[in-house]
Amino acid sequence: MRDLFLMFDKIISTILNSIDVVQSVLNIVLLVAIPRVLNGHIHKKRLKKVSGFTQKEIPVFVETYSKEFVNFDYDVITFESAKAIIKLQKCFKDLNLTLNIQNDGLSGANYNAICIGGPSANPYVNSLFQNHFGKLVRFVGEVEPSYFKNTQINVQNLKLNSDFWGMQIKNRKFRYIENVQDYAFIVKLDSTDFNDKTKRSILCFWGIEIEGTTKAVEYFIESHDYIYKKFKDKHFFIALKVNLPDKSIDTKVGMIDLTDDVFNKKRDSSS
Repeated sequence: MRDLFLMFDKIISTILNSIDVVQSVLNIVLLVAIPRVLNGHIHKKRLKKVSGFTQKEIPVFVETYSKEFVNFDYDVITFESAKAIIKLQKCFKDLNLTLNIQNDGLSGANYNAICIGGPSANPYVNSLFQNHFGKLVRFVGEVEPSYFKNTQINVQNLKLNSDFWGMQIKNRKFRYIENVQDYAFIVKLDSTDFNDKTKRSILCFWGIEIEGTTKAVEYFIESHDYIYKKFKDKHFFIALKVNLPDKSIDTKVGMIDLTDDVFNKKRDSSS
């Protein structure tokens, strides 16, 4: 009888030990899984807030070069612009958003939009910035207006025949220096920037040259949590210096916040 009790006690101990092992494993799994789930939820919520998109289909306006301008038999977009759209589509997949490239660069966005290319390359951005920023945001070029002859770009809002190639934001100059530096720009316009009170969000990504455009998209994808912490769900205008030798964001300079320079409602848009 005593042997029977000893055997029974051993069985119970083995079962309890097994339960302890299972519980320990379960605790470890939960310790890893729960934060991961929470982080995923927070990440998704912040991406939704910082993008501000209210629709599932987002029109994309991309810089298009006409056949006359590039000496092809058809209009083209750059390979880097195509890659940027693919990267953004992957970024927004958790929000179940679909990006649709628009054929007409001057047509109106249906409340929300993503724009690739700046005011000297993307006709939609050219018109958008002229309407919202006046001459506070200007592409600066060393070329004459005839350079844009076969494009849809309105040269009245560009600063041409200049002594450098780049952007001028209010009184600040951002120069492109070949093999040395470019700049990446990311702009968000929200409902407060439109008079019709329609809930909308427009995100624009561009650089002085293609390297800047690429880094603008990559920075948003990698750092939208940081952008959210700084601006929440509001509009913003930021610049980033790009070191061309290694195509990296200059961390010493960091994010250049130009939001107050261009979104000040009391600004003189004719200055």
